[in-house]
Amino acid sequence: MQKLLTTLLLTLCLITGSPGTLHARTLEGINLPDTISASGESLILNGAGVRTATIFGIRVYVMGLYLPEPVSSADAIVESATTKRIFMQFMRGVSASKLRSAWEDGIANNYGNNPSVLKHLQAFNAHMVDVEEGDTFVLTFSGTESVLSINKKERIRIDSREFQKALLLIWLGKNPPNDALKTGILGQKG
Repeated sequence: MQKLLTTLLLTLCLITGSPGTLHARTLEGINLPDTISASGESLILNGAGVRTATIFGIRVYVMGLYLPEPVSSADAIVESATTKRIFMQFMRGVSASKLRSAWEDGIANNYGNNPSVLKHLQAFNAHMVDVEEGDTFVLTFSGTESVLSINKKERIRIDSREFQKALLLIWLGKNPPNDALKTGILGQKG
């Protein structure tokens, strides 16, 4: 019943053009569609943001978070077993070693040092490559599985609900890379 009401409300918003309408977004010149298909499900753009680095605010990537329905609670997103997708398009080149460090730091800062998660992280990091401006990462979470694709090529599948939570907490935990990115992907005004 709740899903039917949500669908009806979204349809009404689309018809009336109310401020709550979900639109495709362009952020830093990168287009993020309002809906996508992942693991056989239709997902909507929950929110988007820009990952910045250093005190100079260097733009690293644009990120979009896709969910079955809008959710503004980070805890609810992390704890939910529903299908999710994170889309990242890089705005600058980043070395594989810096990417590995970023994954490691993000998990350490928001999840801790669970040996099982760290084992999966090591396997995940083995698939990192140097990226250039315009390259894309897609993380698809379905059931207990996390799938990483780089430039539309699947790189690794990891079957671990704990690893999935650890990855999501990088951006949705208490210590995200930058607060504006977290706020953006939660669909909140910053």
